[in-house]
Amino acid sequence: MPSLLLAQPHKTVKKRSMHLFEQFEVLADNDTVRDGAYQKRSIKERKLFEEGQYKANKRVGVWTFYSASEQPELVYDYDTRQVKSSSRGSSASSVAQVQEGDSVVAMVLDDGPVYLASSAQVYGIIARTVRLPASLQRNGVNFVSFKVMATVSANGTRYRVISSNQDKELLKSCREAVDLAFKDVDWVPARYRDQPVTATYLFEDVTLQGYIRPR
Repeated sequence: MPSLLLAQPHKTVKKRSMHLFEQFEVLADNDTVRDGAYQKRSIKERKLFEEGQYKANKRVGVWTFYSASEQPELVYDYDTRQVKSSSRGSSASSVAQVQEGDSVVAMVLDDGPVYLASSAQVYGIIARTVRLPASLQRNGVNFVSFKVMATVSANGTRYRVISSNQDKELLKSCREAVDLAFKDVDWVPARYRDQPVTATYLFEDVTLQGYIRPR
């Protein structure tokens, strides 16, 4: 006689942090195993950042990452490890560092590095976390800007802050904001001649403005 395959029971978990709201399914008898639908949203506005499916704690199938207007900006297939579509602008540039003989040269990439997260999530967390130090404002500095540069390789990603002001307190705040914004964010390395290569990804400017009331 044919046997019946019964689906494993699941339960829904809702997880909140300072900036994010996550809703996902786990096994009913083991809530450490994500298995099923997943969504991530902003904590206040509940704007959708990303959605997809887990299987035994692994991301599977097609995932969609959304812009600030909740339109798909990146669609990625975790099974084939391919970007299916992307609407991210060209202002976020990428530069390859490819070894050619004894020197490192800039080359045109087959595919640039891609971060698997919503841009609205990344920029939103940075904007809400970084602070313009009061000491700078008291000295008349009420406007600064900085960029984030990610160096992406097959072995991992390193982040660097490039700031218009080298104040130590400011740089510390920027780095803390970047660490929080890119926590648990995966990258797809750049490819050149069908091989993963190290490349840099430069994000758009983040501006900080402050104002100290006169006494």
